Formats: sequence, structure tokens, C-alpha cells
Amino acid sequence: MTKELYLVFDRDGVLCERTAGAMIRDETVRDILGGEFTSVGRVVCLCVDEQWCRDISEDVARMVRDAASDPLTGAALDFVEEELGIRAARAR
Repeated sequence: MTKELYLVFDRDGVLCERTAGAMIRDETVRDILGGEFTSVGRVVCLCVDEQWCRDISEDVARMVRDAASDPLTGAALDFVEEELGIRAARAR
């Protein structure tokens, strides 16, 4: 299994938190939807085995938008609007 580390940064560029795990991307989406972060600016994935680092903010924003069963609010709405645009965040 490829080891990936997901890092969530707030809008000021300060590291929030994330740890490695099998379902970590899904956990990150759930945490954003659940209001675990007061501000989400960037989500970065580090792949230790393959030695790459990638900003996956747009992908995670789409996952947050698509996973929402209720209209987005708070930090989740702000993050999705920033990454995908206001219309994409509000249209479902």
C-alpha cells in the first residue's frame, strides 16, 4: 500500500493537521464537512513511496461538494467556493 500523508493548511498557510492512513482522503473530506477545521486554505498530499507532493485542494473541494447531503456552510463552503467558484459550491 502506498503511504500518503495529507496536510491541511488554513488560509494563513498554517498547518492544521492530518495523519497517514488507509482512508485518509475520505477522513479529510468528512472532517471538512463536519466543521473540524475553522479555515481550510490548501490540502496537500505527500506520497512517501513515490516521492511526490501535490496540491489536491481542488480535488478535495469537489469531493466535499459531492459528499454534502445538506447545503455547505462555514469553512467547508468557504473552501469549496475558493477552489471551485461560488456557483459550483451552491449548485448541487
